[in-house]
Amino acid sequence: MADSSRLREAVERAIAEVFAQYLPGLREQILQYVLEEIEAEPEPQHDTYAELNAAVLTIQDGSTQTEILSAMLDSISAFSGRVALFVIRGDAAQGWQARGLMHNDAIKTIALNTSTGLAQRALQTQVTAAGDASDFDSHFRKAFGEPVESNVMVIPLLVREKVAALIYAD
Repeated sequence: MADSSRLREAVERAIAEVFAQYLPGLREQILQYVLEEIEAEPEPQHDTYAELNAAVLTIQDGSTQTEILSAMLDSISAFSGRVALFVIRGDAAQGWQARGLMHNDAIKTIALNTSTGLAQRALQTQVTAAGDASDFDSHFRKAFGEPVESNVMVIPLLVREKVAALIYAD
């Protein structure tokens, strides 16, 4: 039992160190992305600007990785019918959280095919990949249905110049 306790403490310490190392960069990257989107909008409507401003403030207020990513998903869902975040682990993209799906928790059972389509393009280019829903993972579409409109986006979330997650929005 003592070995198990020491192992747990070592794992908790390692996780805390990783979060402490990456959280400031993740917060800054999300903030920078939202600010760039605000500036790229030629003539934001007053309501849209207020929503984006509220989103930035909510993301900034997050103190943990979970709070920041949840705030980001909540904010994106104000502009998109469905949104999901997939965490990159090795060569896999595993579902983490979603908004707007019939069963949001079911996203945790989906692992994206990152070797083709929009997911592959976003991973390789490290920029947003937009296209037709048919160019996104067929298992996701079978599990959650086709989007109302066929346009979808896959946004890479970069941490230290590496894609740490993919955000799907339709």
